This record gives sequence, C-alpha cells and structure tokens, in this order.
Amino acid sequence: MEDDVPGPGRHKLYSSEQDYTGLGAVHPDNLHVIYISTSYDPRTDEGEFSGTKEIWKGVTCDDGATFTWEPVTANSTQHQMRPVVPKWDVNHTALLWLSGTYSSAQSYSQKVVGLVTGED
Repeated sequence: MEDDVPGPGRHKLYSSEQDYTGLGAVHPDNLHVIYISTSYDPRTDEGEFSGTKEIWKGVTCDDGATFTWEPVTANSTQHQMRPVVPKWDVNHTALLWLSGTYSSAQSYSQKVVGLVTGED
C-alpha cells in the first residue's frame, strides 16, 4: 500500500485523501505550545520516518521561529492523531487525541485518549 512506505505524499492519512493528515493544535492558554501528529521526527532536519503517526509537543521561545520538540507518544502500533487541547487555564492542560486505525472516512477504529497535567 502506498501509505506504508516513506517518500513524497507520505504525509497523507490514506491514499485517496491526500489532504487528510494527523493535524495539530495550539494550546489555548499558552500560545508558545503546540501539539502535532506526524510520522516524522520533527527534531531532525530530514525527519526520521516512523510509519506510524505520533503526538509531539513543540515549545517556542521566539514566537514560532524555532521549536523544541518532545514526544508525547512513541513506538505506537497504531496512529496517534488529531490532538485537541480544550481551554482550561494556565496551570492545567488536558491533551486529547484519537488512537487507532483510520483506513477511510467510513472505515476506522479509534478511541479518545489523553493526558491531564497541572498544579492542584
């Protein structure tokens, strides 16, 4: 299958929808933090292809000119995609995303998973 190999167009979620990607989210209470879903390691210039989409956290100190990246998920056997950060406050973060398979808009098996962090 075309989507199982690295190369041009690998960013698409499945072959017939080249504009369906893993997506990303800006933290609504901290605009210096973003979360993305990608099959590539954003820490390297070339990007290492993993074959499975993972969630990454990016932090910028220069208004988006550069980011420091850290993995939120790693070594997944299924795609981690479509991150969402609901508005809460500056001391708490709820990061939610979909985990599972997505073969088409009519054929998927996913669950909502997430992390909650913050001060009590």
